[in-house]
Amino acid sequence: MSAMFRLLAFTLIACSSLSTYAVAASAAAKLAPKPQTQLAATANLIVERGVQAELPPHIATLLGLTRDESCKVRQRVLRSDGQIQGIDVTEKIHNDVVIFTVDEATGRQMLYLTSPRGALRRLLVVEKGVGHVAKPSKADAEEFEKEKKTWNARMTDHAVLK
Repeated sequence: MSAMFRLLAFTLIACSSLSTYAVAASAAAKLAPKPQTQLAATANLIVERGVQAELPPHIATLLGLTRDESCKVRQRVLRSDGQIQGIDVTEKIHNDVVIFTVDEATGRQMLYLTSPRGALRRLLVVEKGVGHVAKPSKADAEEFEKEKKTWNARMTDHAVLK
């Protein structure tokens, strides 16, 4: 019986140690710094090397960044074939990233508010000079992902920054 008692005690101690180790490992994983997303690296490059610009008050308000005030940003813009593509990072708090496209023929603008983590937080559509916050459709979400990938690729190619 003493051998059985020792085996049971050993098993309980081993299970207790494993449980304590699992809890400690889980807590350490939660406290460890999160790896930087590709969009966060892109946002950092924009902050460091982007051009100073401002989002106009009505756009900044509709995006939820300010209340009837312009919003200072760092910006990169590219234009080709009647299409303008841009990315803005707010100067005060680098936690707000706006990726936008403008169709020069129609004047339609799509502004995607996100964070360096890359989740779409708000979609603003401007048509004929009137902006409205829209619930993103599946097509909107796919376009956002495409624009995000485009900017990440462009910013890793430092030629855009020169």
